[in-house]
Parts: sequence; C-alpha cells; structure tokens
Amino acid sequence: MDDNTKRVVLIALLVLAAAFECVLALVCGSLGGYVGAKIALSSAQGAPESSDVEIIPWERGTPRGSIPEVSRSWAALVIAVESDSPADAAGISPGDMIVAVDGIALSEDVTLRELVLERRPGDQITLTISRGTRTWDARVTLGSVPEGPGDAPWLGIRFQMVPRVVGGEQ
Repeated sequence: MDDNTKRVVLIALLVLAAAFECVLALVCGSLGGYVGAKIALSSAQGAPESSDVEIIPWERGTPRGSIPEVSRSWAALVIAVESDSPADAAGISPGDMIVAVDGIALSEDVTLRELVLERRPGDQITLTISRGTRTWDARVTLGSVPEGPGDAPWLGIRFQMVPRVVGGEQ
C-alpha cells in the first residue's frame, strides 16, 4: 500500500470509530436515564409512610427554601500547551482553567485573548489558574509569536472560553 492509501484507510477507520462512539454514547446515555428513573421510581414506591412527617401548607408569595447564591463567570479552558512556551515555563497544563489576568476576571465580554493582546512581548502578567479544587496565581512573561509579527504577545496555549459556576455548591 502506498502512503495515500494508508492515510485514506486510517481516516476511514477514525471516522468509523467516532461514529461508533457516538452511537454507543447515545444508547448508554438513554439506558442510563431509563435505569436511573426505574431505580428512583421503585425506591419511592417502596418507601414506608411516616407519621413523623409534618405537612406545612405553602402560601403564595412565601419562599419555599433558601437557594444558594450562584453567579456565572467564565474561564479559559486550556486545551493544549506548546512546549518551551511561556505557559509551559509557568507550569500550565491542559485541563487548567484560567479565571483571571492581573486580577481581572474573565467574562463573556472580557476574554483571555483580549487581555493578552493588550500587552507586549516581555510583559509580565499574573494568571489566576484553577486545577481541580486548587487555585493559584502564576507569573508569566509573555513571549513573541514564533514565525509571526515580533510585536504580538504569545502565551503558547490553545484554549476555549467556557462558562463556570461560582458560589454555592461546586
């Protein structure tokens, strides 16, 4: 087989594997919901009645319970880190969430890209990073875009802006 034929076969196999994974996820996800609902219904039907439960009538206009205060903020989810980049030197890894730059929280209107592009190569910035339950600040010196214009700042990551829930239960 020549190289082009091998590439075509490899791409076809990857497409088939992705299609199989989608079908499997659809079937398992549907079954999981069915099984979970079945278990919840059977346990609720078998629950003994208790005379210890006091039923309190609800009046319109009164709160039914406390709801924890939750706000939505945004983060830059790190997808990839280029080796020997400023981000690599700072210890940033794929899966990390960058939540602020120099104390400015990321949002729908204030993205990581915009905040980095306001700087110049050689500038130091402080990134607030969240990994799992740990949050810390990393000091990063921006580089220059390799093989690009010399005045464009470079962090050396690929990322996606994503919403995240802050406050209440995490």
